[in-house]
Amino acid sequence: MTDDGMKEFPRAARAAIYETAWRCYCVTQSSDYATNRAYEKAYELGIDGYCAYDVARDAIEKIRRLMREYARTLLASTPERVETYMTRFPTPTYYKPLD
Repeated sequence: MTDDGMKEFPRAARAAIYETAWRCYCVTQSSDYATNRAYEKAYELGIDGYCAYDVARDAIEKIRRLMREYARTLLASTPERVETYMTRFPTPTYYKPLD
């Protein structure tokens, strides 16, 4: 404990909370779920939940930035993705128009 009454936030605890939030958000893409799981991990480690919020937010924001970057990459690859899709249909397909 420091002179002003604040507790230490051990690196291992910070890492465990960050990893929990990271994995949960990657799997669910739910910030509420990831944050709640980070709170649970913090309490399990004896860390105040308020600290877990900041750590979880950092993980979630980083993942969101990475997802936006990857989405731009996917957007740029649209022509090749369309071409790949169309190779599934080497001949014309027919449909019956609705009356």
